[in-house]
Amino acid sequence: MTQPNYDPTGTDKMREEKYGSELEITYVVYLVDSNGDEFFITQEDEQVRVNALTDQKPLVVKNLFQISAQLGRLRKKYSANCRLFALEYGEFLERKDQLSQ
Repeated sequence: MTQPNYDPTGTDKMREEKYGSELEITYVVYLVDSNGDEFFITQEDEQVRVNALTDQKPLVVKNLFQISAQLGRLRKKYSANCRLFALEYGEFLERKDQLSQ
């Protein structure tokens, strides 16, 4: 008898290892400036180009309260021409891969 939702290929396990479990959704604080350049905000509040070859870690938030607090705080720091938003961590990694090619 097989388990419900059994994945014989192991792709669900690989996805979970790369992006985290669906129950543990995390977000990255993301910024797009008036020129359309894309950045992530680091834990040290620095902006880093998404396509930069760096080992800096993005600021990760885990719930709506943290997202709201961080975006509110950062909107005071950056120009109104910049778009700040939270991007799901898995989407951030995919976007980073796309822009780094």
